[in-house]
Amino acid sequence: MGRLHQNVGNVGEAIAAFQEAIRLDPARADLRLLLGQVFYRQGNLPEAAAVYREASQLEGRAAAKGLAYVGYVQRSQLLFRQALSTLKVALTRRPRDARIVSVMEDLDQATPAPG
Repeated sequence: MGRLHQNVGNVGEAIAAFQEAIRLDPARADLRLLLGQVFYRQGNLPEAAAVYREASQLEGRAAAKGLAYVGYVQRSQLLFRQALSTLKVALTRRPRDARIVSVMEDLDQATPAPG
């Protein structure tokens, strides 16, 4: 139901539907990733990062994606060093994820050397 609301632009209803689904099945990290996408697209980056971080604490493939998504949000917030650090950890969970590697390379170039 959350995806349907999201697809037609009913952001409030999408958020409520995903939150209800999470309440009913709290172990599903994928639901948190979907809720995080709604917040991210809405421009609510702190809330997106919080939901993605919750997802990263659960089990499974979607949970491993959650930490990478936290890094992507940090990059959007121009928190380049934090994003790079987060993505390094995410890469240990998803070592073949080409997107993580690509974003890390971009961050390496965008992050000034300390000192």
